[in-house]
Formats: sequence, C-alpha cells, structure tokens
Amino acid sequence: MKIFCWAEGSASTGLGHLARQSVLAGLAKRKAGLETTLLTPSEPRIVEPFTQNFDSILHIAAERQQAEKATVILDSLPAQLHAWLVIDRPNYPKDIVETIARLKQGSPHLAIAAFDVAESWQAQWADLIVDANRRPSEASRFKDSRTIALFGPRYAVVAPEFLRARESFTPREHIETVVISMGGSDPNFLTRLALQACLMLQNLKIEAVLGPAFDSSRQEALQQMIGTQNVRLHKSSLHSQLASLLSNADVCIVSGGITMFEAACVGIPTLVIAQNEPQLLNARSMAEYGAIVNLGLFSKTTPDRIASVLDELIRSTGARLSLSRKAKATVDGRGGERILDAILCRPPNGL
Repeated sequence: MKIFCWAEGSASTGLGHLARQSVLAGLAKRKAGLETTLLTPSEPRIVEPFTQNFDSILHIAAERQQAEKATVILDSLPAQLHAWLVIDRPNYPKDIVETIARLKQGSPHLAIAAFDVAESWQAQWADLIVDANRRPSEASRFKDSRTIALFGPRYAVVAPEFLRARESFTPREHIETVVISMGGSDPNFLTRLALQACLMLQNLKIEAVLGPAFDSSRQEALQQMIGTQNVRLHKSSLHSQLASLLSNADVCIVSGGITMFEAACVGIPTLVIAQNEPQLLNARSMAEYGAIVNLGLFSKTTPDRIASVLDELIRSTGARLSLSRKAKATVDGRGGERILDAILCRPPNGL
C-alpha cells in the first residue's frame, strides 16, 4: 500500500495544508514503512520546505481548471495499485468534488481521505474525513455512512518537535518572552499588528517567526519598525526552531491555523488573531475548550486591545496556568498517529 498526498498552498491561502501532509507522510514512513508521494499544483519554492518526508514529488500545472486538475491527479495514480489518496486543500468546490466522486467509482483499489471537508454532502465520496475544528459529536451524522469521520482536536496533526517541546515547557510565574508566529505566509501582515501591541508593554523579549513564504519587503519594514528594541526576527520553515522558541517562552500570539494547535500541544498560553473567517471559527472552537484566548478577526481588533489582553494575562499567573493545562488536555499531539491508525485499519478494497 502507498500513500499519495494531494496538498495545496500559496502565499495567499497559507502553507498549513502542505505542512500537515508532510507531518502525516513522515509518520507513515516511520511508523508503517509506507511509500509517500506528494501531488501538488503549488510553486516549487512554496513546496520545498515540506518535501523531506516524501519519497517523490509530482507537480500538477496550477493553471488547470479545478475539475481537470482532479482528473490529472487521479489519472496519475498507477492502475491496480492499492493506495490511499489524502487530500488537503483550502476548499472543495462542487466541480472538483463531483469529478473525484466520478473517477473514484472506477478505482476500486483506491481509498480517499480528506481534511476539512466543509459540508456533509461533500464527504460522501471520501472513506475518511478529518477536521480538528469540528465538535466530536458532529461525527455522529456519519454513523450510518461508509465514511469514517474523525472530528475534534484529538485529530490535530502536529510535528513531533512540538511533542518534545511539550515535555520541557513549564509555565513561569513571571513573563519574560513572547513569541509571535503568524503561519507560513502571514497574508494580512498580522506580525506587525502583534508586534505593535507587544511593544506597548515594558520589559518583554519578543521573538517573531516569519514563515518561508513571508514577503521580504514586509520583513524590511519590520526591521525598520523595531530599531534597537528587544526583538528578534527569525525567518524559518523549521518546526524544530518554532518548537524550541515556544518551549522557552511564556506566551505566544498566533493566527488560527496549524500553529494554534502546535502552541496548544506545547501548553504555552496563547492569544489567537484570525486571518480570515474560517480561522475565526477555529479560534472560537478552541476558546470553548478554554485552550486559547480568541482575539477575533484581525480587521476588528487593534494593537491597543491586543496589548490590553496580553497585559491582563501577564498579570494573572492563575489564568496562564489554566490556559496551559486546558491546552495540553485539548491537543495531546497524537492526532497524526490516530489518523494513520485509521488509514491502516481500513485498507483499500482488495488489499
């Protein structure tokens, strides 16, 4: 059995889909010895930081229409090969869903898993659907279906580096360091917004992580903004660096994508600013568990408000301890392993 990972990412949609697939591919290789292939229409420079866990890469022309793209991807899978196709996209328009469903009917040796399928009607073609942001109780809608639904933060996929950081992180009584990390591309330049807020407070050491697709001109603007103040900028695509920074910090400010789950796994008290409406829903869901503080959509918050909430957190050791405890309880870092177990327990037809 082989695993093919269809993942898409860009500076505008973020890199979380590619990052998540890379982590899952690494688990499949280490835990089960499976061969993994990445299928992607994303630019090579976008994909490059996430390729280390894949045995091979197949690039699909990005300019193709969605339905045509789906046809090319499924046609690229060898006939009679027992395989899983794991799909991780920013969205699932109807034409691409209908194409996948139609083509899958003629591929009895292929099983399909999909991340973050928005609506139940779109999931009927999938053997397995995963959504860490949905309530676990919502999976009951699929109890009479052939589709297995894995919902809730127990299925958040985080890299092993964050599990190791979790073991070493301990909340301190006095705050010294704040980490800012707004994902692989930070399309709305939330790093600047968070940095403006942090600079309003005194005696904070600030570590700002800029992802691999972060705009270089914006990095220059940040350099001019911080001057000689106690701020360090890190341009990095490495999970190990972010995990290390989080384990040695006291609070972090992130957006509502994969980094939110990574921070929760570590147990660091976390403020979340959403880049878009889907991230806002994700942040609300995590806030209901008491795992993060939801600051809302970026366009509806201000540096003053962010600084005020951060200052309250700094002053309350009890609030930080509660956030840390609930975050660790909500995201234990084993989500990728649970997904892989589900894949291994339901092989494609005929295997």
